[in-house]
Amino acid sequence: IESAELIDEDDANYDIFADELTNSKTNVSIFNQYIQIEVNPDCLRFKDAIKKKDHIENECWMNTLLDHYADSLMRHKRGKLAKNLTREAIIKLIRKGDEEFKTRGASISNMHKVFKEFNIKARLYDIDGKQIYRHDPEDFNSCRIATFNALVKNSQVCTLNHSLESLKAKTKDENPNNLKICNNYFINNKKEAMKYRMIESIDDLLKMNEEDEYNMILKDNDLDKFMFDLTQAGYEPLIRYGAGKVVNVKMNLTFKIGKKQKKDDYTIVSQDLNTNKIDEDIAVNTEEKYNRVSDEMFKFHKKLISENHKSDYNETDACHGNIFFNKKFNLVYGLHLKKLAKRGVVMTILYYKTPSHVHKVKYKKAIE
Repeated sequence: IESAELIDEDDANYDIFADELTNSKTNVSIFNQYIQIEVNPDCLRFKDAIKKKDHIENECWMNTLLDHYADSLMRHKRGKLAKNLTREAIIKLIRKGDEEFKTRGASISNMHKVFKEFNIKARLYDIDGKQIYRHDPEDFNSCRIATFNALVKNSQVCTLNHSLESLKAKTKDENPNNLKICNNYFINNKKEAMKYRMIESIDDLLKMNEEDEYNMILKDNDLDKFMFDLTQAGYEPLIRYGAGKVVNVKMNLTFKIGKKQKKDDYTIVSQDLNTNKIDEDIAVNTEEKYNRVSDEMFKFHKKLISENHKSDYNETDACHGNIFFNKKFNLVYGLHLKKLAKRGVVMTILYYKTPSHVHKVKYKKAIE
């Protein structure tokens, strides 16, 4: 951090429609299930491979419009009566100077004038897939003008170009943010440990396009630097943290091989076997060594935690409140109940449940 500034405003005063959207000079795309970024496999550097030649630095609105209408509304010589969607026309409509548009961008409210003038059907979404803006022109020709679909994140606009039908179906949901979880504790049911490929830098990703999915580790185990290199190159991945550090980086790329496109998913993980601790494990320098260690850890977990060890609960069982006696009626496991009884805690057992089955385990052998 080079400098910090105290901001008095809170989130309640934030107006997403008035926020002027632009993007950094290097930002090209982000990880999202509705965004497909095409990679040039002939490039040696990741930064060059994802760069779009027709895009303008620091102008995300223009770049997104180019992605949608380069061959239609923005095409030159469309006819004397046709309105051309040019940079000059946009600046004139939103009443901004050329330099102001380049440095400060434009807000959704500004661009509403553009969508209205050129009869563009527009849909803008946030990072969770929630529709935050829509414009339906009165005179719209779907055969001639494509719908403008874009994602708004971190004060910038990105083109949505993948699985749009799925996004539309999600938008029709009454409450897309109504997340649900399962009360069944998840246990990995895979029978074999994952195999990992080792890479040294983001440029090595360009060599990985034969399979559909890759699990990777870094030779120096420095995911913080790897994440920084990606963002500097113009790609914002999905990041997961553990114990205050980056432990998982997810991304996807689409390679154009001839006339065909091939989508690859990448997951780059920390070499640490336990990602919830602050101290790091000693990193290995070959994927063979790491895969052997990972395989042994996988076998250990399989012996320690199994699907057979889980109890079955029905609707009459208590499903919450296993903290000792914090309510009138409580769920307490038998092991703790014995200890509480020895301490003289007065209690009345109203209902009890025996294990649905007893499974013999050999934890000592697994540890040894």
